[in-house]
Amino acid sequence: MKSKRGYVFDTTCLNYFALTDSLYLIKDHLGTDCFIPREVRQEIINGINEYPSLEPKLKAVLDAEWLQELIIDDIDDLRLFANLRRRWGQADRNYGEAAALVLAKRYELVAVIDDPVGRKASRSLDVICIGTVGLLAMLAALDKIDEEDAWRLHSQMTNLTTGPYRSPIKSKFDFSQLVKDVARKMHL
Repeated sequence: MKSKRGYVFDTTCLNYFALTDSLYLIKDHLGTDCFIPREVRQEIINGINEYPSLEPKLKAVLDAEWLQELIIDDIDDLRLFANLRRRWGQADRNYGEAAALVLAKRYELVAVIDDPVGRKASRSLDVICIGTVGLLAMLAALDKIDEEDAWRLHSQMTNLTTGPYRSPIKSKFDFSQLVKDVARKMHL
């Protein structure tokens, strides 16, 4: 498979966009370049099984045809996946983060990961990484969504009763600064 340009998602970002009925933002603005590791798909299925009340919203991720599934099938990638999982030391966690990083490295994709362990590993693997709030800021910087609407969506995510998003951004001012920083880094 040839190198791609695009985004490979861990579970967290997809969950929060789905739970706020805003997956369309990813589809409409990044859709043809979006990938989901098989491990992330399985984490979402596990989440539905554990929390059946979330099925109507999370099923939207599983049904999203614009999210192209990627599989780790190269022996070197399988070794890296196993090494990351071993390094992180949690037998039942971080499958999605590890898979997203391995596939981002293989196909030169941006990894969309919120977990600090995965973000730290992205630097050692020379993989570009962005999180949920960074994705919202990027969409606002690109004028794909109004900054005020992006902040409102961020607030919805951080106030979900099903498990709020733990954002590193705590104020509207900080979010606005992040949008400006993202725009500057993107040379907009």
